[in-house]
Amino acid sequence: MIDRRDSLQSDRLGRLPWVALGMAFGVLVVAIADAMARSKDPGAGALFWIGQITLYLVPAAMLVARRPVTRSEGLGIALAVPVATYAVLECYRPLQFDFLDEFAHVQTAQSILTTHHLFHANTLLPVSAQYPGLEIVTTALASLSHLSIDASGTVIAGVAHVLLGAALYSLVDEVTGRPRAGGLAVVIYATGPHFQFFDSYFIYEVIALPFLVASLLAVVKVVKAPDTKSATSWSVAAILAAFITVVSHHVTSYALIGLLVCFVVAALVVPGARRHRRHLVAVLAATVAMTLAWDLGIATDTAAYIVPQLQHVFSALNPENLFRGPTKGSGSYATPVADTVLELFGQLVLVALVIFGIVQAFRNRNEKHRALMLASAVASLALFVEIAIRLFLRNGSEIAARLSSYALLPIGLTIAAALRFPRPGVEHPPSRRARLHGAGARSMVLGAAVALAAGGVAGGWPASYARLPGPFLVGAWERSVDEHNLALSAFVRRNFTPANGVVSDFITAAMVAGLGHQVNVGGVASLFLQRRFTPRDVRLIEQKHISFVIVDKRISQQLPADGYYFLPDPRAGRYKTPIQSANLAKFNRIPAVSRIFDDGTISVYDVRQIADQATTRSGGR
Repeated sequence: MIDRRDSLQSDRLGRLPWVALGMAFGVLVVAIADAMARSKDPGAGALFWIGQITLYLVPAAMLVARRPVTRSEGLGIALAVPVATYAVLECYRPLQFDFLDEFAHVQTAQSILTTHHLFHANTLLPVSAQYPGLEIVTTALASLSHLSIDASGTVIAGVAHVLLGAALYSLVDEVTGRPRAGGLAVVIYATGPHFQFFDSYFIYEVIALPFLVASLLAVVKVVKAPDTKSATSWSVAAILAAFITVVSHHVTSYALIGLLVCFVVAALVVPGARRHRRHLVAVLAATVAMTLAWDLGIATDTAAYIVPQLQHVFSALNPENLFRGPTKGSGSYATPVADTVLELFGQLVLVALVIFGIVQAFRNRNEKHRALMLASAVASLALFVEIAIRLFLRNGSEIAARLSSYALLPIGLTIAAALRFPRPGVEHPPSRRARLHGAGARSMVLGAAVALAAGGVAGGWPASYARLPGPFLVGAWERSVDEHNLALSAFVRRNFTPANGVVSDFITAAMVAGLGHQVNVGGVASLFLQRRFTPRDVRLIEQKHISFVIVDKRISQQLPADGYYFLPDPRAGRYKTPIQSANLAKFNRIPAVSRIFDDGTISVYDVRQIADQATTRSGGR
């Protein structure tokens, strides 16, 4: 005899266990592909794509099936998708962080644990220390659990990633009242180029995104509030979530303001949605005020960080840089043609779906919460800004991919709300023609999901040369982190005083700066690109306050995967052969230079005496 409680529990879960099993299989296949790649097995690439497609196709298939989707199933998928994608990330790098920006946040967390104070200088990414939301939570967990920063950061980033899926589902379900739409919105968002890796890293954006969505969810609650008291309570919740966003990540707070503007304007303009307009305006005004106060009063390095980034974007508007397409990687591992085709095809599919969603949002005048749908539709137009950046700016894919982390929030809502699947008839079964039409529509949606997923992986992070783990590559970001530069960074942190000027290739210098608490000095490529050590090099060492030169011998053995060895690099994209080994060996012949570390692969040279001698001579004159 079957226990009735077990039967009810099974009914509540519905098809979710089978969906979870299918997604787990996809993760397993990707993990096997990672293991094969580490062993240089040529079949790893094909297996990787099979696992990735399975990961997205399984939940999409359940969501478009004829059977109604329950709230348990919709929420379960909203949780399972980020769990599975985060598992893929951890299968890629199970032992330590390996993205350069993560090392900057590790440094901030180490400073907080050591001093028990916020806002200490960060030598790798100064602005990151002024947005300490991620590090506050991480160090709290590390202090309570005695876990390492790496372990604590992995847990916090994973929880934030899952909360993002749950918050997005709740937002869409609140607006549409349809669990199917909530689940579809999460799947669509998860196909974004940065969702699986970049937005799961230990970086400040990962903690800000779920609170951005939580603030929007509270705003929706304000619009739907039955009375003033309820509207006030939800307004306070929206402001608190916005505050966490503001103190965690600058760009995410700006995106929140943009989305709030769309929501507030729609609520003020559309008839029937003006009941709590004062509350909505108050939420928007409070968010803008908090952002200005934080950026101008506390995070004072924000402008110095963002303005050069914007200048770089606008400088790419020169005519010679236009219409060069979504180029990524100008080095020894340029973007494969297949990746470009998949990325562009995925964008075309997304454009078609967004246009369909926007048309449906404006056409449906009987929608209960039409103001919210119109706001989402207008915000979805950011897709076309993203595409213009991707197509018309040189190397615009990276900027467009970062923008997609925000644009896909309203896009997912708009598309999911527009995709309606009729429930199967009970008293009057649908005709054969209707069944065929429904099957065709569902097949098209599944095909679109596959196209979006493949395009997101092809156009996202890591780049094609680092998509699978494997042996060390020069200038290849995640693939450039190994036991040699990790051991060097640990050595520097133990034995060097903080904030010495260090120079090296951009990967090694960033790791030593982040994990070793040193200062990464840029604009010094000439030290490595010529065979002789000249008086000009002496002046460079003195002027830039360089204390240590770090030489990774592998830059004389491999071309850079991304086209450059240094930041900035005057020969970026033009290397035909690796740097000559004689250029690196010259530091062994300089009398005033001491080699203080050498593991056979990486050498560290103390050049402080050169600067001291130059200063002495200058003073003597």
